[in-house]
Amino acid sequence: MDRVTDTMKWPSWQKSTDLSTQQQEQEEDSWKTTRSRKNGVVLVRLSDDKSSFVIGNYHMPCLFGSDIACQSMIAHAVMVIRAAEKFAGNDALVLAGDWNITPDSATYEMIQSRGLSENHPQNPPQNERSPYKWNATFENRLRSAYQVANGHEPEFTNHAWTSSMSEPFTNTLDYIWISDHWDVESVLELPQRETLKDIKSYPTESEPSDHIMIGATLHHI
Repeated sequence: MDRVTDTMKWPSWQKSTDLSTQQQEQEEDSWKTTRSRKNGVVLVRLSDDKSSFVIGNYHMPCLFGSDIACQSMIAHAVMVIRAAEKFAGNDALVLAGDWNITPDSATYEMIQSRGLSENHPQNPPQNERSPYKWNATFENRLRSAYQVANGHEPEFTNHAWTSSMSEPFTNTLDYIWISDHWDVESVLELPQRETLKDIKSYPTESEPSDHIMIGATLHHI
């Protein structure tokens, strides 16, 4: 397991000791937040006498709201995918987990298209704090297993309501990203939004987490 930010080579920073300056730097430049997050990726290679593949799991930092915050999520997405691709080499790859991104987010768009336009407000900047030779892209295409199987993402994979929220958050945050080495035979059927009309929030007695389980049956081409 690697801390994702440790997979990149970073320049030396001159850290400020003034708390107000630190706060201002964090609000103006996403790289301080990006580098401070300790999220790690778990990668394992499975094989038999005929073939091998790599499966990984990642929990993305939960940073919503401003473009600066979303820049950190895009940076983490790029870093974890690059790390997984490097580990997999020429082997097939499955990279799943709670990505904390919705299907209409810039991070989802970036994964689907392997990049964002240079002037996109959520594209992490290349500056004196960014990793060496930084660009928000990666080498090989990844597809969402549910998008491939159904033509769309699930209606939701997370249903949560905390005391700080005015209403429940219900959306898709969890994904199974697959390389082009795979065909999708089927995906686990998930509940529809209409089933939530009498449920304020997960978990419940029958659903042990605020995230529902996703799954896919894949065929190695």
